[in-house]
Amino acid sequence: MADGEAACLAVASHRGWAFATYERGRTKQEALRLLGRNRYLQTPQLLEAAIREGVIALEELEAALAMVTSADNSWLVTHLGRLIEETGELLGSKGQK
Repeated sequence: MADGEAACLAVASHRGWAFATYERGRTKQEALRLLGRNRYLQTPQLLEAAIREGVIALEELEAALAMVTSADNSWLVTHLGRLIEETGELLGSKGQK
């Protein structure tokens, strides 16, 4: 776990806040241990909530990905593409897209 994730997790734990990350492995294990499932979110869940609340649309996320794609950042394109795909799957699995 990197220093940034550790610090954010410590603050969330101390203040009773939620914690959202796309990290897996040790970060996820520690977040679940300290916060439980109710206060731990993965990034696609956070994006899903933002879409359902009308903060952003899935189409806006896809348009942002298209802009990054043109910048030829293959690692970023892969990462963001996976986030958007997982977010779309969450929306679709709950009957709304």
